[in-house]
Amino acid sequence: GPDASEIIRLRYTVAMTPADDDRFSQAVRLHHAKELSAAAASYREFLAHHPSHVFGLTNLADVLRQLKQLDDAAVLCRRAITLDPKFAPAHANLGIVLLDQGDHRAAIDALARAIDLGQRAAPVYFAQARALSRGGRWDEAIAACREGLAQKPDAFAAWVELGAALHAVDRFDEAIDALNRALEINPQCGEAMSNLG
Repeated sequence: GPDASEIIRLRYTVAMTPADDDRFSQAVRLHHAKELSAAAASYREFLAHHPSHVFGLTNLADVLRQLKQLDDAAVLCRRAITLDPKFAPAHANLGIVLLDQGDHRAAIDALARAIDLGQRAAPVYFAQARALSRGGRWDEAIAACREGLAQKPDAFAAWVELGAALHAVDRFDEAIDALNRALEINPQCGEAMSNLG
């Protein structure tokens, strides 16, 4: 039969009314449009009716992270994980929040869990690479950058991160190649140019 996380997802589908679906869809639209304050209000209105909705909790956490309300975002991610320990997006968002809070060790663990659960999108790998770099785990950071860049080869910041990690392990020619790739994507970037100097 279905596992616990699938039962929770099925319960959301069954319990949602058309009005609930409209509330959630509006919140998602505002979120994607980067109308963050309005998105937060819409997610909160939705969650007032469905306080255990892991998608809503995780999405609101992402909005709050972008609004720099990191403690509240972490609480929401952890609540979603408590409700559904196998919900990979909640682990990914928690990892990014922890990274923003400066806790790279905990971020590494949360992001690894997200990846293990199937959240293998480029932004998750890029966040993992940043966390690993902050922890001095250069070879793992290089591998994470490469995983993300395989999906999103035009990710300027990831090329800079890769160049810095390669430089840290004395792989200078590869570092220069990575930073040159960053400059091809964004010729005006001072960070890549200063790392080449």
